[in-house]
Amino acid sequence: MSNAKILTEMVHDFEAKNQRMPVKIIVAPVALLALGMKRSVSPVWHGIPVECRLFTEAEVVLSGNCLGVFLRRDGAEFALAACDLDLAG
Repeated sequence: MSNAKILTEMVHDFEAKNQRMPVKIIVAPVALLALGMKRSVSPVWHGIPVECRLFTEAEVVLSGNCLGVFLRRDGAEFALAACDLDLAG
């Protein structure tokens, strides 16, 4: 992995997968804390508004217009993970 900030890498991955930039980045509250500790978040990230709120698995889609960021449990460890969300309207 390069020295790019983790949120920047997630945005680039979203763009590569969806052939467009996300219209918004939605970060779960605990993930926001983790990103903050890594100095990888701000209210607007590379021109994309960042919103902090909980989202559910039901909101996750295969190809959406928003980037969702959350913490995933992997055994005893937790890791930042990304998904696609669809912001209606």
